[in-house]
Amino acid sequence: MLEKRLLTFFGVIAAVILDIAVSFALGNFGFVLLLAFLLLSVVVDKIKHKYKKSSDEISKRGDHRDEIQVIANGVVPMFMAIAYLVSGAQIFVIAYTAALAECFADTCASGFGMLSSSAFDPFRMKKVPVGLSGGMSAMGTAASLIAAFAFPMIALAFGALGITECLIAALSAAVGAIADSMLGSLLQVKFKCPVCGIITEKDMHCGSKTTRISGLKIVSNDVVNVLASSIAVGVSALIYIVI
Repeated sequence: MLEKRLLTFFGVIAAVILDIAVSFALGNFGFVLLLAFLLLSVVVDKIKHKYKKSSDEISKRGDHRDEIQVIANGVVPMFMAIAYLVSGAQIFVIAYTAALAECFADTCASGFGMLSSSAFDPFRMKKVPVGLSGGMSAMGTAASLIAAFAFPMIALAFGALGITECLIAALSAAVGAIADSMLGSLLQVKFKCPVCGIITEKDMHCGSKTTRISGLKIVSNDVVNVLASSIAVGVSALIYIVI
């Protein structure tokens, strides 16, 4: 049964800690929205894992989300929840929703994108292997945008956000998801295997050390996730202030 789990042991611990912090700050709403993100992400991950043979050649992420991946997705929403607890300002509820919506949109882009036969990197203007960060496909992009706009509706149904606030969160999540692809293309580190020649996010492939061909060494997929959700938060704050 262990191999079927989508979270490692420490990944589960990290998820529980994040959930306790968010629930304390935002109450039942925070718990429900975070739980919805986790459960829906598991469903999408199961879809992706059906195609893991091709994606595992490229992505550094394994079958199970570890504590680093859980924190990368949950740390920004957690800080927004704590900020609301301290200030009581509604903008932080919107930002919390936007951050989680962006993370779910990214999960959907990655998961459903694996169903596509090809991917294109619009920031480098070239075709890339399906599953490589920065690459976008019609199916993955559509799934991402649908997720970005659908996820905040949970907050609307819960009564935590009004319709305008939900639209702010949704639009911000969509911008964050696009930023995720841009950062994945231009800044995330990528390597080339000296044995088979594949472009990958792994520093080891075919039993050999790969050669860095682009991106910054310190910018992994987890760093990109934190930056993208932070951008979603920033956009939501900007829109909220303007209107």
